[in-house]
Amino acid sequence: MRQCRTIDDHTSLSKKVRKLRYITVTEELYSQKCLVAFDIPTELKLCLVDDHDLINRQQYLVSIPKRITVEDIFKKYTGYMLKQDEKSNSGQIEQFTMGIQEYFDLSLGMELLYKFERPQYVQILADCPSTTMSSIYGIEHLLRLFVKLTDLLGYTKLDGSSVYLLELHICDFLSFLELNIGSFQGDYTPVTQEYIRRFANS
Repeated sequence: MRQCRTIDDHTSLSKKVRKLRYITVTEELYSQKCLVAFDIPTELKLCLVDDHDLINRQQYLVSIPKRITVEDIFKKYTGYMLKQDEKSNSGQIEQFTMGIQEYFDLSLGMELLYKFERPQYVQILADCPSTTMSSIYGIEHLLRLFVKLTDLLGYTKLDGSSVYLLELHICDFLSFLELNIGSFQGDYTPVTQEYIRRFANS
């Protein structure tokens, strides 16, 4: 498993890092599954543990819309990386962030919600039917994506060098999140009895 590098170790990445897409899993693809491996930093893991406890045991919800959204985080990351290394290729970084953001938008409703959050999500879809989820949700759900990302990426058509470069991108991004986690986190709010009734009847 690849260890995440520090931001200062950033190296410009190849154009081979491609935009990520969902594909249908077949028996043939399963046998060709590629492994994208990376470590989630300890501080981010602790945030995930707290997030799980607040929602599933204490019955709180992340306050949505977030003050700093997933979309905002990727913009801040791009600016930070270009400031750290003027030789960085902005097109390559943008390609990576756009791909992960697309994955987030596609997978949020299917993969990234706890059951207790579903009534909230249904209401958000009703209130904002044409809004992307990356412009509403934030760091809490983005971190959940990286827990599942290895499996989601397992059936993409990436060669060995592309997998290696993608791992470097991911590790740089997770290092950035670790450095800035305090400013990205938001509030959790207790739910009403009406919400609990809706959840029980859902």
